[in-house]
Amino acid sequence: MRHRITVLVPELSTARSADGDAVYSYSSASPDIWAEIKTLRARSILRNDLDRSGAEIVFAVRHTTAIDHRCRIVHDGVTYEIDGVIDVDGRGRELEILARRTT
Repeated sequence: MRHRITVLVPELSTARSADGDAVYSYSSASPDIWAEIKTLRARSILRNDLDRSGAEIVFAVRHTTAIDHRCRIVHDGVTYEIDGVIDVDGRGRELEILARRTT
């Protein structure tokens, strides 16, 4: 594992969006952690004359209970939303985190 990533955890705010939904802010829960990073695929979507590029990434990290689908990851100044967290082989040793770049 040769990349340092920051895991951001959600904190519920008392503020509400215009639609009345809860608003979350994110803060760093712990020191940076080491990870391996693999790009699964990249895509570019042209919608309403806006070019939106994105990539699906897998972050492999040592097992921790502090990371779930509500968290976000920051690597090299880029923020990723987590789509899923998998305990590899169900042994509590390694997690694979499927994430996508936010825009």
